[in-house]
Amino acid sequence: MTSFSIEQLYIAHGNCSNHREHILSSESCGCFYCLRCPHCGTDAVLPEIMPGIRLCPSLLLAMRKHFFDE
Repeated sequence: MTSFSIEQLYIAHGNCSNHREHILSSESCGCFYCLRCPHCGTDAVLPEIMPGIRLCPSLLLAMRKHFFDE
């Protein structure tokens, strides 16, 4: 599993809103709340490609742990 810094998680988090064009132009996307694409209705959907980081399952897991797990 890839390790992500807190800075990388916040950079990725900055891509989970106001991103309709990026989502529509991506081949895939993922939700770091439900870990699927997007089924839960939470505003936690990331596009496949973001500046400086690429969507992968380990990123979604790290973000879920940081932003949603207590």
